[in-house]
Amino acid sequence: MRHHDQDLGAFLGDGFAVPLASSAVSMIDAYVDGVALTEQSLPFCAENETDDYAATLDVPMAEYPNLARMMLEFFNGNDRDRNYEFANEFTTGLELILDAIEQRRALDAE
Repeated sequence: MRHHDQDLGAFLGDGFAVPLASSAVSMIDAYVDGVALTEQSLPFCAENETDDYAATLDVPMAEYPNLARMMLEFFNGNDRDRNYEFANEFTTGLELILDAIEQRRALDAE
């Protein structure tokens, strides 16, 4: 309870309305829990074995064209926008969530 109280306090202290602060805390908590559960079930160490694991996969392009494209671009170094590292996905996802929460707060303030 202390953890959730402190999280709510951080949002409320920054001017968030109670409903949005509550939603923000719930979303962040669910995201963190989801990432932790996903990492526990991965068949590789997220920090340094992603490329090795991806190399062992044979994704049928016709059946899974989007997954195959992602793997080709991210794991074969063809991604020109960023260097993909699975371990960085937590931060990227959290930034997306925080950006969306801030956008919602701006809309609510109008």
